[in-house]
Amino acid sequence: MLARLSRCATRTPTAALAPRCTASLARGLVCAPPPSPPLPDIKCATIESIHGHKIVSYIGLVEGSTVRTKNVAHDLFASIRQVMGGELTSYTDLLREARAEATERMNTQAAERGANAIVGVRMTSSSVAAGASEILAYGTAVVVEKL
Repeated sequence: MLARLSRCATRTPTAALAPRCTASLARGLVCAPPPSPPLPDIKCATIESIHGHKIVSYIGLVEGSTVRTKNVAHDLFASIRQVMGGELTSYTDLLREARAEATERMNTQAAERGANAIVGVRMTSSSVAAGASEILAYGTAVVVEKL
């Protein structure tokens, strides 16, 4: 544990150590990586342009994906709900979170490549294994300027 503390302390000033490091009985002192700088706001559109902007350069295809599995407890309640009818809210929430994560990963990739917008955004899903689905978001990263 002392070796972990000294490694963390050598990378981080002592004053900044407290909010980033936590003690855990199972693993000793655990230090989080430094926070990454916030990503710029990426404009997204399903059409091939951004209203009020002109495309200055095309960067290329960007994508983000996530694979999610169903929860056994949710499956039990979903099977009951199927018999009675109604929305399967646990699956709705699961897919909403998966779409948001895939979109965030696509936006991160675009920002890392220097884009400030993505046009032609599409989403697709596919089954990759029994009970597991992939959500894929993709589009064309571009640099835009206001008109």
